Amino acid sequence: MNVLLFADNQRAGDRFLLSPAQTQHVHTVLKAKNGDRLRIGAINGFLGHGILLDNDSVQIEDLSTPPPKKIDVDIILALPRPKNLRRCVRALANYGVQSIHILHSYRVEKAYWQSPLLETPVMHQALLDGLEIAGDSVLPNLQFHRYFKPFVEDFASKLQHERKLVTVKDGANDWQQLCASRSTIVAIGPEGGFLPYETELFQANGFDSINLGARILSVENALSAVCAFAL
Repeated sequence: MNVLLFADNQRAGDRFLLSPAQTQHVHTVLKAKNGDRLRIGAINGFLGHGILLDNDSVQIEDLSTPPPKKIDVDIILALPRPKNLRRCVRALANYGVQSIHILHSYRVEKAYWQSPLLETPVMHQALLDGLEIAGDSVLPNLQFHRYFKPFVEDFASKLQHERKLVTVKDGANDWQQLCASRSTIVAIGPEGGFLPYETELFQANGFDSINLGARILSVENALSAVCAFAL
């Protein structure tokens, strides 16, 4: 991690108390010693620096640096395998997306929704991991949507983005649509792709088609392709 992020309940006056995982990371990975200066940040707040103390806490020196700007791409993602989802969420936080919508679709196994890996603490930690690597502090907005049609018709259609795109095999192969000069949201299906009915429903509700290329990409690579192009 390139920054230690602390929740409100870890703050004690002018200090942050390290969690057990942070203590282990500071001493075994960073190999920091008492008195060393560390980069710190408050979750959903500002970044700065602090001094490591001998009681596994960090004395706040400064906490006034704004977090880096997010990219102008948000993601709608058909729920992948839960282990893959954790990696995807971490990567999206690392890239700097503002919102992540996890969606059910026909080719998503219903059993995926029962996985403990979807529980809030697991997803929260995945988001934090991505932020700490990036040197960011602001959590993306992560939402789960169990029902496809109501999400597209009642929610996605009202999202305030200048461009709305859905990835389909026969869509326009125009990567310039992904340039982050305008706010964009991209819907990415499962590795088998959205059904024609699903892409048509997106299109009927304001989404244009985009083709990510001739090769079939894994979910993680599709996300990386979209986000990297928008950096």
